Amino acid sequence: MDLQKLKTELDAGSYSADPQAAAEEINALTVASYEEIVSGVLRGYLASIGKLFEIKQASENEAHPLKDVSLAVMLTMQPNGGIDFSNPENRLMLTALKAGFGLTDEQEAAILALGQVKISRAQELSLGRVRASNIEKARAL
Repeated sequence: MDLQKLKTELDAGSYSADPQAAAEEINALTVASYEEIVSGVLRGYLASIGKLFEIKQASENEAHPLKDVSLAVMLTMQPNGGIDFSNPENRLMLTALKAGFGLTDEQEAAILALGQVKISRAQELSLGRVRASNIEKARAL
């Protein structure tokens, strides 16, 4: 446990004075994060909104302005592939798809939601599970 990192977080945040309550707060699943979306899930969603074939055609057309983006999407949808939207480049790819293929805000949000998970602030800071005793030690520094 990195107690100095924990202390910095406790000092910057608005955590309870009670160590047990503060531990529960920092361990609560409140932070939005992303995990890799399995290729079949993304492929299925794009097919369900009628965009898969259009993206596939663009990936095969040398003259299409979104050929590279479309090809990257198609490559991520190969068997055992996937895409992680916590990666800024992948988010840019989704932005390009939205603009180039007319995805709505709702469709973009639905794609992001496929990989969205909730993690704790402790996980986000790589602290592991924080206990009341960790809070007490960090505050004593």
